Amino acid sequence: MTQPKSFPWLHWLRTLVAWLVTLVLFFPLGWLVLTAFKTELQAISVPPLMFFTPTLENFQIVQERSDYMLYAKNSLITSVASTILGLMLAFPAAYAMAFFKGKYT
Repeated sequence: MTQPKSFPWLHWLRTLVAWLVTLVLFFPLGWLVLTAFKTELQAISVPPLMFFTPTLENFQIVQERSDYMLYAKNSLITSVASTILGLMLAFPAAYAMAFFKGKYT
């Protein structure tokens, strides 16, 4: 059997496309993190500021404007409860699939 031809440019093209997809996916998250450490005026400035002095002022303002910790606690309770419920359903199913032979296992 013959080996398929290797195209080095195809490897570079795949690598380039992977980096572009990664940039498109993670750029908004990086921008979000950077904006969190800007003041309100710096965050809405046009053109956007790339170099600035980071501040934690926004986090303090969020705490003052609303009861953020209540919302965070509710989210934590919901996520933990849904994880436990999912495990309670998945564990017996996984056990049954692992130890009892069936038509599809």
